[in-house]
Amino acid sequence: MKTLLALLLLPAGFALAQATPEPAAPASPDPAKPLATRAEYSACLDKAEALQANRKALEVRRAAYDEGIATLQADMTAHADAGNSIDDSKKGRLASYNARGAELNGRRIRLASDATQLGKDLEDHNRRSNELKTQCGGMKVSPEDRDAVQAERAKKK
Repeated sequence: MKTLLALLLLPAGFALAQATPEPAAPASPDPAKPLATRAEYSACLDKAEALQANRKALEVRRAAYDEGIATLQADMTAHADAGNSIDDSKKGRLASYNARGAELNGRRIRLASDATQLGKDLEDHNRRSNELKTQCGGMKVSPEDRDAVQAERAKKK
């Protein structure tokens, strides 16, 4: 049963095995690149904040998934142990055991689906993170524009 449990949870683990990559070092500013406008700089800051919030949400979902997997593993182990002591001649206990097995299988399917969606969302997050790096990495901003944008953003908070 433990081997079966491991095989059932393996696809979910693969979907989540890819962690968010380490942030790359910021690109060095291109000397030929013109200064960014306040709007461009502000847009990059907005995108970076949205990505940070998205990352936190993904981390919360991952923690909930990990907790769900741990609970399921414990429940499946207890279920397998309970199965060793069931008398096949007692139909009521066997039916109850089988119903519990079906419930556990349903939880496993839901967790596998959650893992697949979380993997897709993580890929999307990584794609958007790379887009932000490409668009905003190495951006040159004048000190005046930087200070003005930061002052505007501080007023909004």
